[in-house]
Amino acid sequence: MLETAPSSWQMTSEPVAIRGHRLALTRDAFRDTDDADRPIVVELLIITEVDDDELISYSVVFDIDDFDAAFAELDSRYLDSDSASHAHTWSLVKEVYAAFNRRELPPTTSDWVNIDRRRGTSFAPGDALPYIQATWDVAPDIKIQIEAGHRLSDLGAVVTQVSKGASQQGFDAEWREVALLTFAGEAINRCEIFDEADLDAALARFDELSLPASQLENAAMRVLARMMDTFNRRDLDSFLALVTADGRYEDRRKGLRDEGPIKPGFARALFIEAAPSWQGEREPIAIRGPRLALCRVMYRDHSEVDRPIAVEALVLTEVTDDELTSRLVIFDPADIDGAIAELTTRWIASGEVAHPEVIETARRLNEIVNRDDWEAFATLNAEVTFVNHRQLSTPDVQTIADYLPSLRMAASLIRTHRVEHAEILTHSAAGLVVHVVATGMSAEGFAAELPVVALILLDGERVTHVENFDLDQRDLALARFEELNRPT
Repeated sequence: MLETAPSSWQMTSEPVAIRGHRLALTRDAFRDTDDADRPIVVELLIITEVDDDELISYSVVFDIDDFDAAFAELDSRYLDSDSASHAHTWSLVKEVYAAFNRRELPPTTSDWVNIDRRRGTSFAPGDALPYIQATWDVAPDIKIQIEAGHRLSDLGAVVTQVSKGASQQGFDAEWREVALLTFAGEAINRCEIFDEADLDAALARFDELSLPASQLENAAMRVLARMMDTFNRRDLDSFLALVTADGRYEDRRKGLRDEGPIKPGFARALFIEAAPSWQGEREPIAIRGPRLALCRVMYRDHSEVDRPIAVEALVLTEVTDDELTSRLVIFDPADIDGAIAELTTRWIASGEVAHPEVIETARRLNEIVNRDDWEAFATLNAEVTFVNHRQLSTPDVQTIADYLPSLRMAASLIRTHRVEHAEILTHSAAGLVVHVVATGMSAEGFAAELPVVALILLDGERVTHVENFDLDQRDLALARFEELNRPT
């Protein structure tokens, strides 16, 4: 081709799409520069694949109007390459766009989340499917393609998509946006759309969704998750279906103190007063038994790119054996001690706690740590036998004389630090095994979180024995506790 093409021909290459690091689809045009109008004499679609040394290893040439075949080949080669270790997820993403171009709605879960985060918001949360159908009505020949993939995992993908079409009035349009898609099985369970310029926000959101699920899981936590989902979909009937006939709420926030039944009026006010762009999120703090959970609930304004928190509260949820909400208690976000105390009180009142004095002692010890009363804490731990089972802890922390100063030093380095008993794994008259989470912010502004499983033996208010374990050593901690509780 180089030898036979006239010397006046010059080639230009226009990017169309990329996949991973080694695949690109371009629109290549050869123009005759001897002609003043520089007419195109040959135009092609070309897929180029390169190796790790950035040398061309494969090319595929298509007619200029054979976009469907070119994209199919591009995606096929991507799935066959080392760049796509999550081939099944990518096949699901591809099918979403193929369905759109066939004028078919993609499969979605019954509780899927769809949010438009673009500044010129086009649809309200939950209205993606009607928006798609309206788009087909306005621009019958619209087609959408994946221009670039930015993240791909078993969870889903973040892609830049380009839409092209003509309105019924004959106006051509082309626009780009970033789409975040996640899947449950073969169906979409989340779709979030961002402006093209907000790729970093989309990637940060995907990374947030990719974090491991909290290990704090019980019936109450599951019910609260379902309640948050009904709010995000503005499904009032489904929200009320998760509440017992005599379910009640108690709002203990300053200036908002109120209580009453969780009836349609209460729920309707919650749904109507919240802006359409608000979406609820929950951050687990602690669980007690199967039926009690404490979460930090945040309502973020998704009409803004940085999703500021519009309302924040601590919410204690109590459910029945049928996983229906019987009680909601709402606290100011700073009233964590009050919320934990209420959680403990309700757990003891449930009759599930065989030794309430041990649970209350553990709660009071934790409050001493959180108010930085290190003298009182040292007094109550003065005669402790300390054993460290953690794999990555500081090797010279092996006795209580080492452990107490290390705790104090860590607290001094982490401002706004708190320690919470996230879950009581077991307890007896002699003590307990507890999943502890220490959180805070470093002086450099980095959020810190340290989980540990602690085995604690007590003599009244005093601690006599402590063994620390990593989170994945729960079974070892429980076995060790059983061993220490055997009659001698």
